[in-house]
Amino acid sequence: MKSPVVRVLLALVLLGLLALTGWMLLHPEKPVVPQANNPAPAAKPLPADKALAPAGMVKLQEAVTAQLAHKFEEADSLFREALAADPKLKGVAYQRAVGAFNLHHFPEARTLAAESIAKKEEVAASHVLLGTMLGLEQNHAGALQEFLLAAEASPADALPRYNASESLRHLGRPVDAIDQLRDAVQRNPGEPLYAFKLRLARIEAGQEKDLEAEIRQQLGVKPPAGDWILAAAAVSLRHGRFAEAAGLMSAARQVMQPALFFALIQDSLFAASKERPELAPFYDVKFSPAKTETPKGP
Repeated sequence: MKSPVVRVLLALVLLGLLALTGWMLLHPEKPVVPQANNPAPAAKPLPADKALAPAGMVKLQEAVTAQLAHKFEEADSLFREALAADPKLKGVAYQRAVGAFNLHHFPEARTLAAESIAKKEEVAASHVLLGTMLGLEQNHAGALQEFLLAAEASPADALPRYNASESLRHLGRPVDAIDQLRDAVQRNPGEPLYAFKLRLARIEAGQEKDLEAEIRQQLGVKPPAGDWILAAAAVSLRHGRFAEAAGLMSAARQVMQPALFFALIQDSLFAASKERPELAPFYDVKFSPAKTETPKGP
């Protein structure tokens, strides 16, 4: 049976919830959809007889279906047809922005996200999308501002705070990242991703001694959870013990789904050392829909 952290994090990977570092981009050939709480504009169920449904709603449903199937160009055309039939439809600018993002049309995505914000539609999600693009462009200060605006627009949402913490860590501000992550955990205490990242931020902030007892306790569980083994590896990396870290990462890989393991080691704390000969084999991985090819590691 998979541990809760495996189940939930795999679900996040499959949903395409894009962290700022891009560590969930496991399949570059399959674009992902950054999302907050709403993956698609609210579309009411159609009547059994589509002929009785408003034309705009029919096109909207078709557009949502196409977008969820990653047919982004087709979806955009359908979204525009839906708006032409019913200009009062809500949330369409944001969904078109998501499609443009997936097509790597960042200027268009920015324009549409700004339009969505100006209309007061999907405001938090639009700021998250803008921040994601800035983060991918290594503008972490700009990304941080967008994520903070998203948090302001949706105070109960944990995701903008999580993304803000990733920006802060890239900016060398792990203590501030800890505050954001604690806020995220408070809003969604059942999300193991936030707890894992909180441990990493504390290690970066030099607080690993406060974690040592809990790490030892968790490593004593049979079998230990992979994310806790990775936390121990992160401590080793912080102190330059690369061979020790590699051994721990190898142990974590044995108890984790390959895609999940690879996703988690994209975190900057690990990735900063990926050129080290001890760690390089962990990053020499190819994913395919049918199988995962992983060369032998250390």
